[in-house]
Amino acid sequence: MVSTIFIKKNVKLTFSKIAIKKGNFSQIHMVGLNEFFQKEILKKYFQEYRPYIIPFVMFLFLTIIPIEGYIMGSGFGYGVRGICYRFQITGLGESFIPISYEFQYVLSGLISGKNMYALFIWAGGSVLFGLATMLQFLNCIEFRQIQKRLSLLFFTISIFLFIVSEMVYYSPFFYGPSGVCVLFGIPVVIALCWMMWQEKKDNA
Repeated sequence: MVSTIFIKKNVKLTFSKIAIKKGNFSQIHMVGLNEFFQKEILKKYFQEYRPYIIPFVMFLFLTIIPIEGYIMGSGFGYGVRGICYRFQITGLGESFIPISYEFQYVLSGLISGKNMYALFIWAGGSVLFGLATMLQFLNCIEFRQIQKRLSLLFFTISIFLFIVSEMVYYSPFFYGPSGVCVLFGIPVVIALCWMMWQEKKDNA
């Protein structure tokens, strides 16, 4: 399908949406536009065809991709932790523990004290991360500035809560009697946050 956009009198851009989607620049014809405007228009339409990338990656982090690796105190075991789960290997075997199970441990008294507080903080971050992901998907269906701002706010706070949670559990240096952790996924999540901020500026 070929469309024509009139930028101003006697200046127009004719392009193939299919060509842009496939990245085939040979089918894109521009008339009367300088190089700067050509790049800006192409940038806008590439953004239009790639709206689901950020929320999809966020969804992967929410459900599958771990953001932390840890070693338990006294070398009892090790594992990885995602936003809504943890997987660990100990002398007792392998365990996949959804965050809902950890709340059952709180109710049964197996988790208490600072570990309980750390869990509540992490759970708060998980809820906000989930809300941010949902708002990002809603923006793909119908863009609203308030949704974009709330998504960015929830996302930023969730990152902060994840870091604080591990500081409470281990120590401010992520190392202590409870073990050691490495938040290897946080830089990637921060990069996503930066991309969301850039999108917010572009759509402002």
